[in-house]
Amino acid sequence: MENGKSIIDMLLVPTPLIREIFFNRIYEFRSTKPNPRIFDCGANIGMATFFFKSLYPEASIEAFEADPELACILKRNISENYLANVQVNDCALGNKNGVGEFYPNNNPVLGKMGKPSVGSKPSIPISIRRLSEWIGEGVDFLKLDVEGAEWEIVKDLYESNVLWKIKEAVVEYHGNTDGEESRFGEFLSF
Repeated sequence: MENGKSIIDMLLVPTPLIREIFFNRIYEFRSTKPNPRIFDCGANIGMATFFFKSLYPEASIEAFEADPELACILKRNISENYLANVQVNDCALGNKNGVGEFYPNNNPVLGKMGKPSVGSKPSIPISIRRLSEWIGEGVDFLKLDVEGAEWEIVKDLYESNVLWKIKEAVVEYHGNTDGEESRFGEFLSF
């Protein structure tokens, strides 16, 4: 990687995802300050976190990862590459605080809460936190890719009156999961 950084367990990341992040630069944004506050929700092993740090080395990043195995690798990647001002939160995000069932997946980008899917491993209990409680004074950039929980998270941000505190966001919306009716139109209305 650039700047002499190296990613542990790079084989866990599909090649198209690497291309999207580092070559197509889907998470690139402009900040007027050298230390933007960034939330990487669905951080996986840290590819987007690395990208954000390459853009803004002084950025403050809150990285959220529900899969305990991936969160462990994420922490190692941050530590072994001496990335400062990155906080890893090993929890799922949702519209209420509590505990829920997480289904890790044989494909490490497809683990999810609630119901198992093709390739799921046995469920494990994990902490669920409301993202709205982390917003505080605001967020300069939000990356939200949480395998189906986007709807409830964005709805909670809106209902908690903190959505307006997020300057820019890229959301990978996983609608119509598990045969549910799509809420994409309503999602866009927020």
